[in-house]
Amino acid sequence: MNTTEKVLFTKKLNELAINDELTGINNRRYFNEVMKRTFDMFQRDKVSFCILMLDIDFFKKVNDRYGHDGGDALLKSLACTLKESLRDIDFLARYGGEEFIALLPNTEKSDAFIVAQRVRLAVEKSIVQHGTQKIRVTMSIGGGEISPGDKDYESVIKRADVALYEAKNSGRNKVVIA
Repeated sequence: MNTTEKVLFTKKLNELAINDELTGINNRRYFNEVMKRTFDMFQRDKVSFCILMLDIDFFKKVNDRYGHDGGDALLKSLACTLKESLRDIDFLARYGGEEFIALLPNTEKSDAFIVAQRVRLAVEKSIVQHGTQKIRVTMSIGGGEISPGDKDYESVIKRADVALYEAKNSGRNKVVIA
């Protein structure tokens, strides 16, 4: 392997380490690294942040109706929609399956609600063309804000996850901020 090939190979490995292979956005592992640094900054500087957990409503029905390639097309398209709907300072990642997560730095929960509603509406309005068919979905979003009593960033993620399930259990296509 020559020097150019080694450089390209190293670059590709670095991309795979931080990006989700399907959607091209950040992956969960890299999100956790960023969260650790963000939590450390919170402990030092007391800078507020919020987490949004975003889950596609009834994603299994999409896979059942359009096949896994239809589900993949939807995930790729929604990753773009989410990125475009979030602010430049926000950090988006695929958290697993049909679930995404966003870090909203320097954000309190009232502003997180506004951001989450904008994202939810953008997803609701989006149409994914898959062959001759159009796929439409909605998204439920749960949010959590860092609290002075939090011992780690996982506490915020857990609050956001509980809020997400509250959004799903109260009818879906909703935003709930803990």
